[in-house]
Amino acid sequence: MRRVPTSPPPSRFKRPRQRQRHKGCNCTKCRSRREGEAAYQLEEYEGLEAEAAAISTIPRPGAFYKIQYQKGGLLTTAGRAYGLGAGSERLKMAQLINNHPKNRKFWIRPYNNYTRRYFPKGVISFSPRFACSFAVQQAARGEAPRGRCFAHVWIPPRPRP
Repeated sequence: MRRVPTSPPPSRFKRPRQRQRHKGCNCTKCRSRREGEAAYQLEEYEGLEAEAAAISTIPRPGAFYKIQYQKGGLLTTAGRAYGLGAGSERLKMAQLINNHPKNRKFWIRPYNNYTRRYFPKGVISFSPRFACSFAVQQAARGEAPRGRCFAHVWIPPRPRP
């Protein structure tokens, strides 16, 4: 006769979570901290509403551009935004877009000789690896939050000669 186990082996049980003080409890200290964080986030999002209205699926100077699948890389985007063909002027505009402070959170390490030469500190990733929300992407400090969407990059206005 086969023996049937009455309970699962102990390795299948999860350890009970221990309650940590002041992490999501309902005490006055945690409530006030949550309210303060919510107010700060609301201020950040209200400031981004005007910028969110400027999001475009066509690269234009002075607007945010939502990177799209198979629409080219940084040089193609710079060429389409500023109406430039191949050449050193398009490379300078691509470097201008890449080095803007609003776009640095989307940088990845240079991955080949070309990007190491012309974008030595980092290059904007044109892969879907960021959070989907525009507000979350722009409110992030340092590196942009991870996700499954493309970046919203700022295309600065053309500098005056």
